[in-house]
Amino acid sequence: MSGEIPSANMLMPVPGVGVTSGPQWATDIDNCLTIIDFHDHSPGYGVQINPAGININGPLTFNSNSATTLLSAQFVSQMSGVVGASELYVLNGDLYYNNGAGTPVQVTVGGSIVGTTGSISGLVSPASASYVSGDQALLFKADATTYASINVADVILHLHTSGSNGLTLSPPAPMSLSYTLTLPIKPVSATSFMTMDTSGFMYTNTTIDGVTLVNTSNVIHVGAGSIGSTQLSTAINTAINLPRTLALATFNASDNWTAPADCTTIVIEGYGGGGGGGDGDVSSGGGGGGGGNMAYVTSLTVVPLTVYAVTIGAGGAHNANGSVSSLGSLITFRGGSAGSVGAGGPGGRGGIGPIDGGRGGKDSSPLIATVGMNSIFAGGNAGSTISTFGGGGGGGGGVTAAGGNGGDAGVDGANAAANSGAGGGGGGEAYLSHLGVGGTGGSGRIKITYAT
Repeated sequence: MSGEIPSANMLMPVPGVGVTSGPQWATDIDNCLTIIDFHDHSPGYGVQINPAGININGPLTFNSNSATTLLSAQFVSQMSGVVGASELYVLNGDLYYNNGAGTPVQVTVGGSIVGTTGSISGLVSPASASYVSGDQALLFKADATTYASINVADVILHLHTSGSNGLTLSPPAPMSLSYTLTLPIKPVSATSFMTMDTSGFMYTNTTIDGVTLVNTSNVIHVGAGSIGSTQLSTAINTAINLPRTLALATFNASDNWTAPADCTTIVIEGYGGGGGGGDGDVSSGGGGGGGGNMAYVTSLTVVPLTVYAVTIGAGGAHNANGSVSSLGSLITFRGGSAGSVGAGGPGGRGGIGPIDGGRGGKDSSPLIATVGMNSIFAGGNAGSTISTFGGGGGGGGGVTAAGGNGGDAGVDGANAAANSGAGGGGGGEAYLSHLGVGGTGGSGRIKITYAT
């Protein structure tokens, strides 16, 4: 060689400018290019590349070689799992490894190592067992979000203090079969007893109400005067002949009534709706409506804790019958009939132990109208006549009020009082271009007297 200068990093024979002759110059250039073609930045084959000269923007393969002399590996925590086999990654702050089948295996949880496969028999991903130091708690999970059941014998409970004594929870012995105890929801508004049914469900629906049961300095006792016939069984009531309180339920509108637990008979009073008064016409006044049927029964059998529908009959509109009142299918109180032109409606009939409603008065002639007949209260008064124009007949008497008065000639009949069962008054004969309209009958009512 003549005048070549070896390069510092790859020892290439660099020809000297103005020194190396032409043929040797070409040979040196050829040798340098050959060395460059083989360079791989290993020692003697170029300058080694530092991290600032690398921009990795895709998967980096090691061609089945190991990454050696690493100080550490830093991972970016993923929001969702990585798909693929033999992958090591961080998911939501915990370390995971995908095995050869691509199944995720959780390595850490909450800063601790997850129980490894084989350390607990059958503990394989996604199940895990771990200890959370902040909560001082062991966690057993069937998967990442579902807690697992623990099948053990006795459980010994301790306080989170050193050397504390233990409380042992043990199943009863012997047990003929397995069963489940289901704990109740914590009481919200009152201290309660905990009860358990035959299926193992526990409840806290028996409260210490401060009246029947009283808690004084954590001592539970019976409240003064709180034990009576309701708290004692029917058999005890009969044996010691405790006095019982009578209660009255009055129904002016349809509703439900529930027989108390120890109630088998009741006293009932009721009546149907009164009939509406008849309209007058051009030749005579209308008849008054009949009062509703009334019944009073001193001993009607009911079934304890049964819910009975209470129906209160409506009073009839003009020219319409009153509606039926009833207690379930046990008893019916019929409504009064409507009055008609020139004739009063008959009182309602039917039911057990019937007392007919009062009959409505009638217009017996163009000049004479009659009063309604009484049931318990008097019938309504007849309407007045004017010249040859007749008034309406009075409504039949009801249980709590008189029937509606008949209308004077050319005047509407009066409505009966609500919940009276009385008939409406008849309308007066047409006078001065006005035809008297019959009054509306009074609605019915039911009263139930029972022992508590």
